[in-house]
Amino acid sequence: KQVQEFFGDYYAINRDLVSLNVPSCAPLMRGNWDQKLFDRITSGVLAVLLAMKRRPVIRYQGKSTLCERLASNVKDCIKQDSGLFDFRRNEPCLLVILDRREDPMTPLLTQWTYQAMIHDLFGINNNRVVMGEPKAGASGEKEKDEIVLSMDADPFFNKNMYANWGDLCQRLKQFVDEFKKKSDQTSNIQSIDEMKNFMRDYPELRKMSGN
Repeated sequence: KQVQEFFGDYYAINRDLVSLNVPSCAPLMRGNWDQKLFDRITSGVLAVLLAMKRRPVIRYQGKSTLCERLASNVKDCIKQDSGLFDFRRNEPCLLVILDRREDPMTPLLTQWTYQAMIHDLFGINNNRVVMGEPKAGASGEKEKDEIVLSMDADPFFNKNMYANWGDLCQRLKQFVDEFKKKSDQTSNIQSIDEMKNFMRDYPELRKMSGN
Protein backbone atom coordinates (compact mmCIF):
# COMPACT_ATOMS: atom_id res chain seq x y z
CA LYS A 1 0.00 0.00 0.00
CA GLN A 2 1.12 3.54 -0.66
CA VAL A 3 -0.18 7.08 -0.37
CA GLN A 4 -0.15 9.20 -3.50
CA GLU A 5 -0.84 12.89 -3.88
CA PHE A 6 -2.97 14.16 -6.74
CA PHE A 7 -3.29 17.82 -7.66
CA GLY A 8 -6.80 18.66 -8.80
CA ASP A 9 -7.45 22.21 -7.66
CA TYR A 10 -9.01 23.07 -11.01
CA TYR A 11 -11.92 22.06 -13.25
CA ALA A 12 -11.28 20.24 -16.55
CA ILE A 13 -13.66 21.62 -19.18
CA ASN A 14 -12.15 20.05 -22.31
CA ARG A 15 -9.05 17.96 -22.84
CA ASP A 16 -7.20 21.15 -23.71
CA LEU A 17 -8.99 23.60 -21.40
CA VAL A 18 -9.27 24.00 -17.64
CA SER A 19 -10.97 26.58 -15.44
CA LEU A 20 -10.33 27.78 -11.90
CA ASN A 21 -14.04 28.66 -11.50
CA VAL A 22 -13.18 32.17 -10.38
CA PRO A 23 -16.32 34.25 -11.09
CA SER A 24 -14.42 37.52 -11.51
CA CYS A 25 -10.92 38.93 -11.17
CA ALA A 26 -12.29 42.47 -10.80
CA PRO A 27 -11.38 42.71 -7.07
CA LEU A 28 -7.72 42.42 -8.07
CA MET A 29 -8.03 45.43 -10.36
CA ARG A 30 -9.59 47.79 -7.82
CA GLY A 31 -8.22 49.60 -4.84
CA ASN A 32 -9.26 46.89 -2.35
CA TRP A 33 -6.81 44.03 -2.93
CA ASP A 34 -8.29 40.55 -2.45
CA GLN A 35 -5.37 38.41 -1.27
CA LYS A 36 -7.56 35.32 -0.87
CA LEU A 37 -8.60 35.50 -4.54
CA PHE A 38 -5.01 36.05 -5.65
CA ASP A 39 -3.83 33.02 -3.65
CA ARG A 40 -6.65 30.94 -5.18
CA ILE A 41 -5.50 31.80 -8.70
CA THR A 42 -1.89 31.04 -7.82
CA SER A 43 -2.74 27.66 -6.27
CA GLY A 44 -4.88 26.77 -9.29
CA VAL A 45 -2.08 27.52 -11.75
CA LEU A 46 0.36 25.49 -9.64
CA ALA A 47 -2.11 22.58 -9.47
CA VAL A 48 -2.37 22.44 -13.27
CA LEU A 49 1.42 22.46 -13.63
CA LEU A 50 1.84 19.72 -11.03
CA ALA A 51 -0.92 17.59 -12.55
CA MET A 52 0.74 17.85 -15.96
CA LYS A 53 4.20 17.35 -14.42
CA ARG A 54 5.64 20.49 -15.96
CA ARG A 55 8.17 23.00 -14.65
CA PRO A 56 7.55 25.97 -16.93
CA VAL A 57 9.42 28.93 -18.29
CA ILE A 58 7.18 31.85 -17.30
CA ARG A 59 6.40 34.76 -19.61
CA TYR A 60 4.00 37.55 -18.73
CA GLN A 61 2.61 40.74 -20.21
CA GLY A 62 5.09 43.46 -19.34
CA LYS A 63 2.58 46.32 -19.19
CA SER A 64 0.40 44.56 -16.61
CA THR A 65 1.45 44.82 -12.97
CA LEU A 66 -1.10 42.13 -12.11
CA CYS A 67 0.46 39.66 -14.57
CA GLU A 68 3.90 40.51 -13.23
CA ARG A 69 2.77 39.92 -9.66
CA LEU A 70 1.17 36.58 -10.50
CA ALA A 71 4.22 35.43 -12.47
CA SER A 72 6.50 36.37 -9.59
CA ASN A 73 4.31 34.55 -7.08
CA VAL A 74 4.16 31.37 -9.17
CA LYS A 75 7.93 31.48 -9.64
CA ASP A 76 8.52 31.89 -5.89
CA CYS A 77 6.18 28.99 -5.07
CA ILE A 78 7.95 26.72 -7.57
CA LYS A 79 11.31 27.68 -6.08
CA GLN A 80 10.05 27.14 -2.53
CA ASP A 81 8.65 23.68 -3.35
CA SER A 82 11.33 22.73 -5.87
CA GLY A 83 11.13 19.08 -4.81
CA LEU A 84 7.57 18.84 -6.13
CA PHE A 85 8.67 20.19 -9.50
CA ASP A 86 11.64 17.86 -9.92
CA PHE A 87 10.15 15.78 -12.72
CA ARG A 88 13.39 14.91 -14.52
CA ARG A 89 11.78 15.79 -17.82
CA ASN A 90 13.38 17.82 -20.57
CA GLU A 91 10.26 18.70 -22.55
CA PRO A 92 9.95 22.49 -22.86
CA CYS A 93 6.93 24.11 -21.22
CA LEU A 94 5.93 27.74 -21.53
CA LEU A 95 3.47 29.44 -19.16
CA VAL A 96 2.11 32.64 -20.70
CA ILE A 97 0.19 35.02 -18.43
CA LEU A 98 -1.95 37.61 -20.21
CA ASP A 99 -4.22 40.41 -19.04
CA ARG A 100 -7.79 39.99 -20.30
CA ARG A 101 -8.21 43.78 -20.41
CA GLU A 102 -5.82 43.98 -23.36
CA ASP A 103 -8.41 42.27 -25.59
CA PRO A 104 -11.89 43.49 -24.60
CA MET A 105 -13.47 42.69 -27.99
CA THR A 106 -13.10 38.89 -28.18
CA PRO A 107 -15.63 38.12 -25.39
CA LEU A 108 -18.17 40.29 -27.22
CA LEU A 109 -17.93 38.40 -30.51
CA THR A 110 -20.57 35.82 -31.42
CA GLN A 111 -18.98 32.47 -32.19
CA TRP A 112 -20.83 30.27 -34.69
CA THR A 113 -19.53 26.93 -33.42
CA TYR A 114 -21.44 24.24 -31.52
CA GLN A 115 -19.96 24.58 -28.03
CA ALA A 116 -19.71 28.38 -28.18
CA MET A 117 -23.31 28.80 -29.35
CA ILE A 118 -24.64 26.59 -26.54
CA HIS A 119 -22.69 28.65 -24.03
CA ASP A 120 -24.00 31.92 -25.50
CA LEU A 121 -27.63 30.76 -25.63
CA PHE A 122 -27.95 28.64 -22.47
CA GLY A 123 -24.71 28.92 -20.53
CA ILE A 124 -22.34 26.03 -19.73
CA ASN A 125 -21.34 25.62 -16.10
CA ASN A 126 -18.88 22.80 -15.35
CA ASN A 127 -20.03 20.99 -18.51
CA ARG A 128 -23.68 21.21 -17.41
CA VAL A 129 -26.39 22.98 -19.38
CA VAL A 130 -29.76 23.95 -17.90
CA MET A 131 -32.47 23.74 -20.58
CA GLY A 132 -35.23 26.24 -19.87
CA GLU A 133 -37.05 26.89 -16.61
CA PRO A 134 -37.23 24.28 -13.80
CA LYS A 135 -40.25 21.96 -14.07
CA ALA A 136 -42.28 20.19 -11.39
CA GLY A 137 -41.08 16.61 -10.89
CA ALA A 138 -42.82 13.55 -9.47
CA SER A 139 -42.32 14.82 -5.91
CA GLY A 140 -43.94 18.13 -6.74
CA GLU A 141 -40.70 20.05 -6.34
CA LYS A 142 -39.24 21.91 -9.27
CA GLU A 143 -36.37 20.09 -10.94
CA LYS A 144 -33.85 21.45 -13.40
CA ASP A 145 -33.96 20.13 -16.95
CA GLU A 146 -30.20 19.63 -17.07
CA ILE A 147 -27.90 17.82 -19.48
CA VAL A 148 -24.18 17.10 -19.37
CA LEU A 149 -22.00 18.12 -22.32
CA SER A 150 -18.74 16.24 -22.09
CA MET A 151 -16.19 15.19 -24.68
CA ASP A 152 -15.84 11.82 -22.94
CA ALA A 153 -19.56 11.10 -22.44
CA ASP A 154 -21.01 12.47 -25.68
CA PRO A 155 -19.39 11.19 -28.93
CA PHE A 156 -21.40 13.58 -31.12
CA PHE A 157 -20.34 16.58 -29.03
CA ASN A 158 -16.74 15.37 -29.06
CA LYS A 159 -16.66 15.25 -32.86
CA ASN A 160 -18.56 18.48 -33.50
CA MET A 161 -17.87 20.88 -30.63
CA TYR A 162 -15.79 23.15 -32.88
CA ALA A 163 -17.91 22.67 -36.01
CA ASN A 164 -19.46 25.77 -37.54
CA TRP A 165 -23.22 26.16 -37.90
CA GLY A 166 -23.46 24.98 -41.51
CA ASP A 167 -21.41 21.81 -41.00
CA LEU A 168 -23.18 21.13 -37.70
CA CYS A 169 -26.63 21.14 -39.33
CA GLN A 170 -25.53 18.61 -41.95
CA ARG A 171 -23.89 16.31 -39.38
CA LEU A 172 -26.92 16.55 -37.11
CA LYS A 173 -29.22 15.50 -39.96
CA GLN A 174 -26.93 12.53 -40.71
CA PHE A 175 -26.93 11.59 -37.03
CA VAL A 176 -30.74 11.70 -36.78
CA ASP A 177 -31.15 9.68 -40.00
CA GLU A 178 -28.72 7.04 -38.73
CA PHE A 179 -30.53 6.84 -35.40
CA LYS A 180 -33.91 6.43 -37.11
CA LYS A 181 -32.50 3.70 -39.33
CA LYS A 182 -31.13 1.73 -36.38
CA SER A 183 -34.33 2.27 -34.40
CA ASP A 184 -36.44 0.89 -37.26
CA GLN A 185 -34.21 -2.16 -37.49
CA THR A 186 -34.67 -2.98 -33.80
CA SER A 187 -38.47 -2.73 -34.05
CA ASN A 188 -38.63 -5.71 -36.46
CA ILE A 189 -36.71 -8.44 -34.61
CA GLN A 190 -37.95 -11.83 -35.83
CA SER A 191 -35.01 -14.21 -35.49
CA ILE A 192 -32.28 -15.22 -33.04
CA ASP A 193 -29.62 -13.68 -35.27
CA GLU A 194 -31.48 -10.39 -35.34
CA MET A 195 -31.75 -10.52 -31.55
CA LYS A 196 -27.97 -11.07 -31.30
CA ASN A 197 -27.34 -8.11 -33.57
CA PHE A 198 -29.67 -5.98 -31.47
CA MET A 199 -27.86 -6.89 -28.25
CA ARG A 200 -24.56 -6.05 -29.91
CA ASP A 201 -25.78 -2.64 -31.13
CA TYR A 202 -27.92 -1.81 -28.07
CA PRO A 203 -25.22 0.05 -26.07
CA GLU A 204 -24.41 2.25 -29.05
CA LEU A 205 -28.14 2.83 -29.64
CA ARG A 206 -28.55 3.96 -26.04
CA LYS A 207 -25.66 6.38 -26.46
CA MET A 208 -27.24 7.79 -29.60
CA SER A 209 -30.61 8.24 -27.89
CA GLY A 210 -28.83 10.03 -25.03
CA ASN A 211 -27.38 12.53 -27.47
